[in-house]
Amino acid sequence: MKRLMFLLLFMLPASKISFSQEHNIHPVKYIFDPNANAKDDLNNAILTAGKQHKHVFILVGGDWSQSCMEFIETLTKDQVQKSLFENFVFLKINFSPDNKNEEVRNLLECPKYDGYPVIVVLDEHGKKVVVQTADEFRLAPHVYSTTKVAKSLHAWATLETKI
Repeated sequence: MKRLMFLLLFMLPASKISFSQEHNIHPVKYIFDPNANAKDDLNNAILTAGKQHKHVFILVGGDWSQSCMEFIETLTKDQVQKSLFENFVFLKINFSPDNKNEEVRNLLECPKYDGYPVIVVLDEHGKKVVVQTADEFRLAPHVYSTTKVAKSLHAWATLETKI
């Protein structure tokens, strides 16, 4: 009887623990996916932009960067999001220790030491229109100007290749 009590007291909770661990696995959700194929994603974005007669808005950054997360938050604001999705094909390219995407970043001529996120705008043919960091949109250390971003998106949507 003692043995049965021992088994019930110690084995039942152990089985519950192992069961709960199996079912509490949560996959990591990335904003800048280090597993994405940036070269294929870029080519697909350019093809889509050509078909839709839009520009490509590329944000290069990583989930590790507070500034990138804050800028992404700015892009979700209504006045920005409307312009972004009406005029651009939006692409996020990861830059992290796991996947630096050097080939694509070099192709886009991203500044290497100016900070992240980096904004690259391509025309519908894949030619560069804008390459810059998001710093000019910063109002305060952790705040970006929604108005400035929206105005720039509107201006970039009509720009022709100059670079």
